[in-house]
Amino acid sequence: MPLPGEEMKKINLDTWIQLVGLLSVLAGLVFVGLEMRLSRNIALASQIQARSNQGLSHMDTYIEAGIDWLGVSYPETYDATLTQYEIIKRNEEVGRWLVLEADYAQYTQGLMTEDFWEAKSGGSINSILRCEARDVYEVRILRAPAGLQELIEEQTRPSCN
Repeated sequence: MPLPGEEMKKINLDTWIQLVGLLSVLAGLVFVGLEMRLSRNIALASQIQARSNQGLSHMDTYIEAGIDWLGVSYPETYDATLTQYEIIKRNEEVGRWLVLEADYAQYTQGLMTEDFWEAKSGGSINSILRCEARDVYEVRILRAPAGLQELIEEQTRPSCN
């Protein structure tokens, strides 16, 4: 016959073991949920990166052929007076936008550090705000993600004549 209190200690020990087991299962489920969320973020960023890469490959075709992508895609921007050099520059600016948008997606999904984002985005944003890139800016800003639009609009734009 157990002494008084011994049975109580055994029940308490069993309860503690069950509680630790339950907490372990719960922690495992939280971990799996976090892993699924990270996998989703990586998949989204990869998808955006793949579209960006496809756009850049497409842009290379236009650059090699000397065709103005912006003028073809948005006829209201077509300018027959552009030199070959100016066409290449416009195409490069569109490519810069594609890269910036993909970088922004990676950054917002937590796949790029703050320092790296600042280093990459600063030069790109300054470049797309240049007066020479104004026509590309006016088309692409409307198609950029809202958060990126806000970041770009916060920058001081040069006054272009």
